[in-house]
Amino acid sequence: MDEQPYPHTVLQLDTVSSSKGTVLRQVHLDKALEKVLADAKARCSFVGDDWFHRVTGDSAVLAAPSRIPKSVIAADFVRELRTALHNFNVVMNETGRLRMRLAIDHGDVIRHGEFINGTAVVRAARLCDSEAVRDALRRNDNVDLAVVLTEAFYDDAVVEGDRGLNPGEFTFVHDRVKDREVTGYLWLPGRPGKGGGGGAPRSGPRPIPGPPSGNGTYVRDVRAEGNTVIGTNGSMHNY
Repeated sequence: MDEQPYPHTVLQLDTVSSSKGTVLRQVHLDKALEKVLADAKARCSFVGDDWFHRVTGDSAVLAAPSRIPKSVIAADFVRELRTALHNFNVVMNETGRLRMRLAIDHGDVIRHGEFINGTAVVRAARLCDSEAVRDALRRNDNVDLAVVLTEAFYDDAVVEGDRGLNPGEFTFVHDRVKDREVTGYLWLPGRPGKGGGGGAPRSGPRPIPGPPSGNGTYVRDVRAEGNTVIGTNGSMHNY
């Protein structure tokens, strides 16, 4: 077994509010996640057998090898994921509706059987669990997909506007998950304006956030400061 680190783009997906309701609803949403992911991958010619794919109930981890440009992941795969999600939800009532959080990072990972390890996997999982992303979906109930990119991935994939990506649709977010600070760029694909809220596109240097209060680690709180969303999150997400 070749357990060596190789560069991949890591995608962490979580189902929103999957534990609410009956057991049958939870089973329905778990199956829905599998279906939507399969449909999105089938629509992307660049998805091959060399992709890592693991679904565990209401969450999933994908990893695309570095042969796939980051902008293709951010633009094309996200577009097809959103399309597959729309096609599924258009015939569902509110109980059966699937909403998703997606976090993306890039880095060296080790793949071994059904598992994957690496810093990018951890960063993507933490960002996906951030209160800033959760709050954006709460405040935009008509949105089914929230995407958050790490700063490095945003710089590589979005800043130059490749494949129609618009930096003005992203909002810088700063949060704390499991006593670790996380930062990234939030995007609500298909929603006019910036991800998670209005405001003019960011110009000038990237905002430098102050650290969240350590005393607020277990208190959910999100506030907006200019083009920056700052929050604290004490949820315990297993990855």
